[in-house]
Parts: sequence; C-alpha cells; structure tokens
Amino acid sequence: MPELIIEPLRPDQIRLLYPLLREQETSVELDAWISFARRVISNPKRMSEGIIVASWAPRKFPCGMVCYRRDNDMELGAVLTAEHFIAVDLLNSSRVLTAMAVELDRIAADLGCAAVRSIIHSEDGELIGRLTDAGHRPQALAFFKKLKNAEPDSPAPTNDAMTK
Repeated sequence: MPELIIEPLRPDQIRLLYPLLREQETSVELDAWISFARRVISNPKRMSEGIIVASWAPRKFPCGMVCYRRDNDMELGAVLTAEHFIAVDLLNSSRVLTAMAVELDRIAADLGCAAVRSIIHSEDGELIGRLTDAGHRPQALAFFKKLKNAEPDSPAPTNDAMTK
C-alpha cells in the first residue's frame, strides 16, 4: 500500500496544487494563488503560518492541502486556525483528510496552541464528518462581507490612520 506523506508546501508544488484548489475554491485565480502561496512559504515567521500538502508516495502529484495560521483567541489563548481544506482522491479522500487533521494537531502542539479551529468554506459533508471524527466540534458561525474598495494584500491601517 502506498504511503501517505504530509509535508509543508514546497515551491515546486505551488502550480501543481492549483487544479486541486480550483475544485473547491473556484473563484481563486492562478496569480492570486501563486502570490498567496509564495508569501506564506517565504514568511520569516513560517512556523506560525503555512500550508501542508498530502501526496501518496511514490507519486509526485498532491492529493490534498490545508492552510493554517497561529491566532490568538480571547478565551483560549493561542489557537491554530485551519482553512481551505482540500482532499481529492478517488478512493482515499477520507484517509487524506484524517491525516491532515492529525498533522494539524501536531503543528498546534508544536506552536503551543490550546486548540485547532477549522474554517470550512463549503458544505462538504465528508469534510465535516472527517473533522468531527478527528474530535472537532462546531464552535461558531462565520460571516463574510466583501468590501468594494478593498485592495488584496493592502496593509492594515495604523491606529493613527483610524483616529483621523
């Protein structure tokens, strides 16, 4: 049986992952994905933010990915926030999702996080089931409002700019 490998995203995998990403994140353009992925993997604080990739050895093509970042929560303190879960495998997508959830637990522990928060951007029943099997429980609803004049990757305003 082939071995499932979960590892940090490498630069040579960025373009390989794009077709998988488009399966669930249909509005993400290639340039936006490349820019995002490059920024994440070149971040000097790389341990606090990253993308993990799943692939079956000896195959070179990825079959899953998830993005994560270390955040702070008012109640829990440090938490690992995971989102953009993708697992595309004809026969073993549940195994891929489970392995990524286990790796997120390991990363969270390494980063001193008290919890893993998973954000799901679709109504994927299998993903919800796998995360539930891995011990995740619903915590909150997330709402989203896209701002008309917001620039992607624009710097956040400083306190001085907000008080003027």
